Amino acid sequence: MKRIISTVIGLAVMLSSTITASAFELIELYYNGSLDNIIQVQPNIPTTNPIITQNSNRIVLKNVEANPSKFDPYDDEETEIQFKLREKARVSVKVYDESWDYITSLARNKNLGAGTHDYEWDGLDNNDDIVDDDTYYVKVIAKTTDGYEEDSYIEVDVKEGSSHSTVEPRLQDVFVSKKSFDPGRNEVTFFGFTVTAESDIEVSVYDGGNKIREIYYKKDYDEGTYVIAWDGKDDEGNKVKEDENYKIKIAVENDEGSDNASATVRVEDDSEYSTKHPNIYNDTTHPIAYTPDEEDYMEFAFKTSKDAYATVMIYDDGEKIAEVFEGNVDQGKSEIKWYGNDEDGNQITDGVYDYKIIAENTAGDSTEWGKFMVVDGYKNNYSKKCGGFTDIYEDDDYCEAVKWAADEGIFEGYDDGSFQSYRGISRTEALKVVLEALDYKIYDSDGSSLGFSDVNKNQWYMRYIRSGMRQGIVEGFKDGSFRPNKQVSKSEAIKMVVNAARIAIPTCTEAPYFDVPMFKWFTNEACFVKDFELTDDEYWFNPKGLYTRGEMAELLYNFYKEGLLAK
Repeated sequence: MKRIISTVIGLAVMLSSTITASAFELIELYYNGSLDNIIQVQPNIPTTNPIITQNSNRIVLKNVEANPSKFDPYDDEETEIQFKLREKARVSVKVYDESWDYITSLARNKNLGAGTHDYEWDGLDNNDDIVDDDTYYVKVIAKTTDGYEEDSYIEVDVKEGSSHSTVEPRLQDVFVSKKSFDPGRNEVTFFGFTVTAESDIEVSVYDGGNKIREIYYKKDYDEGTYVIAWDGKDDEGNKVKEDENYKIKIAVENDEGSDNASATVRVEDDSEYSTKHPNIYNDTTHPIAYTPDEEDYMEFAFKTSKDAYATVMIYDDGEKIAEVFEGNVDQGKSEIKWYGNDEDGNQITDGVYDYKIIAENTAGDSTEWGKFMVVDGYKNNYSKKCGGFTDIYEDDDYCEAVKWAADEGIFEGYDDGSFQSYRGISRTEALKVVLEALDYKIYDSDGSSLGFSDVNKNQWYMRYIRSGMRQGIVEGFKDGSFRPNKQVSKSEAIKMVVNAARIAIPTCTEAPYFDVPMFKWFTNEACFVKDFELTDDEYWFNPKGLYTRGEMAELLYNFYKEGLLAK
């Protein structure tokens, strides 16, 4: 049992409660569709409620955790100190021994935005020597721009030989989520498995007998369920050859023994398909390894090239056990929630299941199959929520972008703790986040309607419209409207970002996508984003597609990663 102690300068009242940690907790998986996979395992995360002492209702610092809370520096282990800021602050992270003598600093006066942040401690002191086996305090100090200061600390145990198994490992429930996928459409496949004992884990990709990619290697990781993503690239970051089969191999080993397994996947070019009937792509589940309970759900996520009538079903050994959804879906991304029940209302048991998605219109239909796992919570090391938000998992396509946008203070979540990545974003909301992402000056409203026929001059968005117009980022329509509440389209959103970043775009010499003709107002922008791989499809641009909060965060993040997000 662990306890976090939080202190606010000028303390007044103390409250306390603790919750025991489960034996096996979570895995964080960060997936970046346009670059590489980043995978980080975090077993044995303590679940605690802080003891808070404060002189006001203001709380800046939340959710201080050490993952894991006990580690062995002699075995190259580290602990990750994670915390959440509710507003921008200057942050220091310091380590002390049990007598509160200073050991080292992990961060010194770092300017951080609102959101979740983490720092790693490798068990070394200020002289780069490994500290003695003992309990240590890691203290996080946050000071806001107006001088308000708050701190919180958590206990961490350092112990040599703290994690070595005496049980031979075995692999169970090995599966791939997609037996074929197209990296050109930003698709990935996930490799899932359960290991029965603590062990070293290696997951690699082979082309024939040649190892072309080591996706994942970690030492001394706990028993439990793990899910690893492959994006169709080799060790040098190049896309592998299309229309060929590859083998994903896993090996687990500890001092008592070893085990291995493999699965075959096919990398395909899915660009040649019908322009009339709806094609399904980017289909997956969030999470891949799911633990049902009354308050949690899994999402079936997929995209269709046309408006369609869709059906989502679940199968167990070829028998349909649930129909999750049947109804109309719009072109673009759809997310269907499922709470783990079969057709009789019973929660399904542990195991690997198939899903089937059908999308059809009057011109025809298409079908996609995939797999996911249902697993007990005590051994699920996978289903961690992203960035502290209640409705995004770490394997979600938008996770890395959402965490970045929240950390930078560009996006905020809702009062219920959700981010709602699926929620549409209006033209004025998109303009606001673009202006804030590039630190533009925000002018006050001048009290006028700026000449637009459909705006309310007293609304919050007038200052952003005025700022965007004065700085050449956005303009209205020929009919005299601005359409402030209209959901922003993909082409409009990209145009805003390009204008705000002051990017000089060359003229297109050929149509970049199947659905982008030459000489449209967005053609040059479409060429530009394809050249920099800033969107999720090599073949289709979908210029009229309506953007969501998640897609807007991802767009800004992609520009940021390429060094393009600057005035």
